[in-house]
Amino acid sequence: MDLDDIDIRILNELQRMHTDGHDLTSRQIAKKLRLASSTVNSRVKTLRAGGVIRGYKAILDAKKADNPFLTFVLIQVDYQYLVKERRTQLDITKDIDEATKGAPWINEIHTIAGEWDILLKIRGRDVDEIADFIMTKLRTINGVGRTCMYIVLESRREETDLRLQKGPA
Repeated sequence: MDLDDIDIRILNELQRMHTDGHDLTSRQIAKKLRLASSTVNSRVKTLRAGGVIRGYKAILDAKKADNPFLTFVLIQVDYQYLVKERRTQLDITKDIDEATKGAPWINEIHTIAGEWDILLKIRGRDVDEIADFIMTKLRTINGVGRTCMYIVLESRREETDLRLQKGPA
């Protein structure tokens, strides 16, 4: 979907209002952006229908919500398994996603390039909870080879906003 300047301004304001913990009405957004309320309503409806806006969520403080332990897990796929079973790295990523759908710890799953193949962002109460998940669930998935866990000691910035700006025409 091509976003114009008005779409970008509305999206940036929607992100800002939810990040700041304020739920502004379309009328308030329209006033702030100097647009008609009907324009804001129409644009938001179109952006939702086009899948640009997937939904709205409360952004929780992980420490206060009893999930202070943040780790990143790198996974190398077992390439012998891939060749033998005629599968790909993307297949293993999908398998991990399917096998861990009910696991509340996994925030993100990414297929990556480089020495490692898959990156997971995991939150939990403590190292034991995460280690147990890795050893009893993750490492039992066919195609998962080596894993490496990085423990986050401090997070300076965690953002959910996309920084939108109009690109060159």
